[in-house]
Amino acid sequence: MLSVIIIHEVEDVGRWLASSVKAEMAAKYGLTFREYVDAAGSKLVGAYLEVPNIDFILKFFNSPENKAAMKIDGIRPETLRLLIAPQAL
Repeated sequence: MLSVIIIHEVEDVGRWLASSVKAEMAAKYGLTFREYVDAAGSKLVGAYLEVPNIDFILKFFNSPENKAAMKIDGIRPETLRLLIAPQAL
């Protein structure tokens, strides 16, 4: 498994945290994930995921299913950043 960190801004942190979409998507694909919020109180949030490989996460990001989920969660897609360990490249 490949560990990745995803960071992005959201419209509303409370809405993002309350949404069950992330957990449902993770369960559907058998992924482990953990949520993070900015301690300074901004609208920047993050998630730690364990995914099978880099191709999986890139394909997943661009899927219609993920784009719909991001809209539900109020994610600003233009702010999305993916962090991976250099040895995974």
